[in-house]
Amino acid sequence: MANTDQSVLAQKVKSSTVSTDGFPELTNLGSAVAKAVGECGSATLGASGLGGVGSLHINQIRSALSNAPEFSAYTWLSCGMDCDGALIYLDPVFVSVLTQRMLGGPLAAVDGDVSLTPLNIQIANKFVDALIAPLNQELQKKTGPVDDLILRRTRNANNPELALGEIETMSIIEIRVDLTMDDLSMKGALTMCFPVSYAERAGFMTKRATGKTVAKDPFWSQKLNDNVRQAPIDIDVVLDQFEKSVGDLSRMEVGQILSVEPGAAQALRLYATTCDGPSIVALGRLGAYKTLKAVKLTTDVDPNFSGEL
Repeated sequence: MANTDQSVLAQKVKSSTVSTDGFPELTNLGSAVAKAVGECGSATLGASGLGGVGSLHINQIRSALSNAPEFSAYTWLSCGMDCDGALIYLDPVFVSVLTQRMLGGPLAAVDGDVSLTPLNIQIANKFVDALIAPLNQELQKKTGPVDDLILRRTRNANNPELALGEIETMSIIEIRVDLTMDDLSMKGALTMCFPVSYAERAGFMTKRATGKTVAKDPFWSQKLNDNVRQAPIDIDVVLDQFEKSVGDLSRMEVGQILSVEPGAAQALRLYATTCDGPSIVALGRLGAYKTLKAVKLTTDVDPNFSGEL
């Protein structure tokens, strides 16, 4: 873009930097996009006016960004104690069209590759600024005023690798928004990536337009299952059980003999602690291994016990 374009823009806002002042359309556009995104989990997909949701699905963030623009506006929003809340990135065609509109020129379809300038990125960032407030308002319609869910700008980047930083894996709800400006349609004009942990609390994981529940994320289901299987758990080996009154128990003393059932040493019970209390997971018998007392299993471990943890 020529330097004269930047001068025209600076004159429009009476400043050397881009501002949303004098550009109410940025606010209107941000509100339309926020409405479209906010309705993803409700009975209606899409929104009247400028915004409409093109697609919504679960993905891995690196996979989602594998086909993202090499140079564009990427913005991370955080929530709560600086937790990742959303990554927003814009299609270069949309950024170019948005710049045309902000410069007051007629909108025209953009063919082929788009080369963005720092001015384009500056305008794109201002659009994201105009989007944040209405987006928070739309989310609060689902959750109520939850401070930990309020999104705020954290950092900007201009390519996928800088946007990812040190993030290796993150399951996300990926929402692609289609836009129309003056009958000019732009598929996938912007994309929002909400971490699944945020999306669940913000209401994106409930119902969609079809009324069906969004499918579970297989990556995190497997990761959770792997972590549960690696967690330590106490195992109690029980020889026998007795029923005594509280009074009898309180009078027991050193040297007192308790009789066990015949064959109890051949019918030991292995208990694991679950959320519902101790649960028998296997049977065994008392024996010896080398010079040590040992328990030999006489049944397989119940494969379903981990579901009770």
